[in-house]
Amino acid sequence: MLDIDNSLEYMDIGQKARLIYGKSFWRTWPVREQAVPSLLFTEAPNGLRGCAAYAGIEPEHPSITSVCYPSPSMLANSFDPSLVAQVAQAIARECRRAHVSCVIGPNASIKRHPLAGNASGCYGEDPLLAGSLAAAYVDGVQTQGIGAALSGFALANQQRGRLSNVAAVDERALRELHLRPFEIAVKKSKPWAVLASPTAAESTADNGLRNTISVLRDDWEFDGAVLTEWGGASDAGPMFAAGIDISMPGPDEERTAELAKSAASDEELAGKLETAARRAVALAAKHQQAQELAFTCDDGENIELARRAAEESVVLLRNDGMLPLNREHDVAIIGALAKNPLIQEDGFFARVDSLVNDCAYDALVQAGCTHIAYADGYDEQTGVADEEHIDRAVQLSRVASSVVVFAGPGTRSLVPGVDRTDMGLPQGQADMIQRLCEENENV
Repeated sequence: MLDIDNSLEYMDIGQKARLIYGKSFWRTWPVREQAVPSLLFTEAPNGLRGCAAYAGIEPEHPSITSVCYPSPSMLANSFDPSLVAQVAQAIARECRRAHVSCVIGPNASIKRHPLAGNASGCYGEDPLLAGSLAAAYVDGVQTQGIGAALSGFALANQQRGRLSNVAAVDERALRELHLRPFEIAVKKSKPWAVLASPTAAESTADNGLRNTISVLRDDWEFDGAVLTEWGGASDAGPMFAAGIDISMPGPDEERTAELAKSAASDEELAGKLETAARRAVALAAKHQQAQELAFTCDDGENIELARRAAEESVVLLRNDGMLPLNREHDVAIIGALAKNPLIQEDGFFARVDSLVNDCAYDALVQAGCTHIAYADGYDEQTGVADEEHIDRAVQLSRVASSVVVFAGPGTRSLVPGVDRTDMGLPQGQADMIQRLCEENENV
């Protein structure tokens, strides 16, 4: 068992400074002489992401495949904290198998606008629902021996300028809308850490007196580690003043050396370094203690849970009698997304390398629909429907009993870290749907 006081007593100032800045993109520094382990972080909102293996960022960490679960925004449709906790437990067991220490998440920010680039990673626009589901996720992962770093704290509602935004928010809106989900999760589930957005450190209520991290520390009595959002690193002085303990990602040898040098001659800075180092060691101690928990990880059970979670979260807006489809009828399936579904954002760190990749077209075949005709409807990558695409789709619709359209963006359209510019369908898709409806009444 890691003795926090003893470890800090025998650390020199350089070792303490190393604890403040990451060792690599996803890892913290160990202090082996004092038995302080390195911690491995990863993102896991909809499953354990395989990002650690990309581009040699963590060459010692093998490629990761895992189950891809419904996104937080979809799970929120279930209004079921128990379901979210079950998904979180399954994700945590996969993390244990991959030797992950702590997941970055859940994101408890409210989904303030549907164009926000991080909207799929949030639990909706209602503060009570978002807080309850975030608390359930934290409980789920931490009962399985994995830490949760509650992310998006706070006012992180857009991707544009996310490392430089300053938000002016009145006290009531701040407390009742933006901070309420985090308050619920912190007080109810006690996450190991909190990931602070640059907005949290810079933005204030309209009285201009307090940043939101002081609310976290003083009002909610959170005593865990506060980390920067990945990419939000800064010099130790401003970082400590904002209430942040650990800067990620690393390495940052220059800042580490400067911190050690300055703290050696600055008593006040040395005291702040001691406090931050203590929280970093305490985080490592929680990880070390949690490894004593036994766990098993069954991929088959996890795949079944992902299917059930999707069933309980999907929303059917209206059914005019067309569903369920008749297996004996001729069905026209229109849309590349029927064969290549866009179930998660594309990008460097965003993707789960899924163990199972299924699609609606194959599912219909497996369900016994024997008379299926298919057309792409639009370009798979861009989502654009040209006249050739539309004409082929219309031809199929004329001889089908029912037409099922899978409309949406192309596979290149959704990129993490980028806000959407509009909610419209790609060029030509709306025209295609209109023409299909004119040709067939069962669309």
